[in-house]
Amino acid sequence: MISFLCNRLAEFLCGKLVINKDMLWLFKEEVFLMASKYEIWAPLADLESKDRYLYHYTKIDTCLKILYSETLQFSSISSTNDIFEQKPKIKFKSKNKEMLEKFIRIQTALKERRTKMQLLCFSQDSHENGTFSKDEADVSGRGFALPRMWAQYAQNNQGVCLIINKSRLLQQLQKEKIKVWEGQVNYCDSFDVFPLEECDIINMEQDLNNPSVMSNSKYLELNYFSKLKDWESEREYRIATYCQGNKPHPIRVSHLFNYLEGVIIGQNCEEVYAFLLEELCRPNGKLVRKIFFDYTITSVLEVCIQNERRNKYVEKT
Repeated sequence: MISFLCNRLAEFLCGKLVINKDMLWLFKEEVFLMASKYEIWAPLADLESKDRYLYHYTKIDTCLKILYSETLQFSSISSTNDIFEQKPKIKFKSKNKEMLEKFIRIQTALKERRTKMQLLCFSQDSHENGTFSKDEADVSGRGFALPRMWAQYAQNNQGVCLIINKSRLLQQLQKEKIKVWEGQVNYCDSFDVFPLEECDIINMEQDLNNPSVMSNSKYLELNYFSKLKDWESEREYRIATYCQGNKPHPIRVSHLFNYLEGVIIGQNCEEVYAFLLEELCRPNGKLVRKIFFDYTITSVLEVCIQNERRNKYVEKT
């Protein structure tokens, strides 16, 4: 588009092209469309900082609850769709029966503790060069433009993708004194397990409610930030926290609009939901845009709701 307009302008300046009224109208329309795409995409035009944004795909009803309550809620690790998340990845070799019995008690304690671990899960932009287009009008390959994620986690393109400012979210977690572990998920061909020695078994059995291994970064990486390569296309980034107390309760981080950059709705999202999302986001200065997938280009464009239908939605609400 840009090269087409530049070529026509160059021909006009050289006297090789005579512009009539029809061509002038076409030129204005093309410039308007191009400018609209750039204006709409401007909040996310920083392609150099690939760590700036996190992307959370979800269903439309869940998104409405998030926006209305202005909170993000952690989910239990036991509710994830990866069966390998269910048990601790540890090993211990010994011929000593007493030590093996202690290991079994520790394994049980870690498995129970695992049910109290909660996660916030996001996608992110790829850190590999050439993964996505450098043209702001084409968002192919970005962390919010992953077709399988839209299909699997966002109601087959009827849901939404929340765009989160990573540093602001971490700052908010710190303000609310929520202790977290965070980082990219590592994808592997097969799992490594964390080896325990006899001294570890002895130390950990002394306090099964607060096993010392939980302060070991390698243990945390292998158990909470490792998945098989089958999941690699998700480009997952995780924030994990531990729920204290005997009865696990959902942990929430508030002040959503401090770290929410905007909302992208799916290509198949119903218009009435687009209206509701705009009504929740507009007073807080956040954009709602719609993603469109095509064979040659993936675009994020303005949500167009005709005034008469918009007025009808207002009357209903």
